[in-house]
Amino acid sequence: MALYLVLRHPRNPEQVWSNSWQPDNRLVDAIMTTREVARLCEEAHSGNEYVYIHRCAWAGDSPEITCRSKISRVDPVDRDWLISFETPDPMAVIPSVHPQQGDNYYHAEDLDTCR
Repeated sequence: MALYLVLRHPRNPEQVWSNSWQPDNRLVDAIMTTREVARLCEEAHSGNEYVYIHRCAWAGDSPEITCRSKISRVDPVDRDWLISFETPDPMAVIPSVHPQQGDNYYHAEDLDTCR
């Protein structure tokens, strides 16, 4: 099962984390997150696995798996964690999972095995 990171749309004013989205609002270079997500990202990094970015719906944009990437670094920053990604691979996949409000990750089938 692959790790999917759930991120609010970068233009959503309720966004609380500092995430580094590229100007297209689809590719992400780095995110701030919790220790729990950092631990999962460390596991993905150790396994040289891809993680997928699930961007939530907002203002007419549907939810989407916007990209996949491997983890380049996991670093503590005060009480939060900075997850840095290698060069993200763009995707445009309708997610099959609909996370609940407050979910910041989930596990689902690896999209590479679905191709």
